[in-house]
Amino acid sequence: VVADCFYALLEPRLEELGVEFDPWDYVTLANAAKIRHRIFTAMDYAEQALQKFRENDDRRGEAMSLFLLAEAEY
Repeated sequence: VVADCFYALLEPRLEELGVEFDPWDYVTLANAAKIRHRIFTAMDYAEQALQKFRENDDRRGEAMSLFLLAEAEY
């Protein structure tokens, strides 16, 4: 919960300053949001993870992100 609040409040500002987050952090946040039944938040984090995994050509991470998106849609 604390991490979710941290990212939600500070992420946009930190990215403006050039701070980059590990895409697996977004996967963790997506899972946490999903557990708390915050489906749209979970999908948002999964989409951000997917974008970063694609930028890094990380097929495993891309698959996990797509799985999370499919799971949230279901």
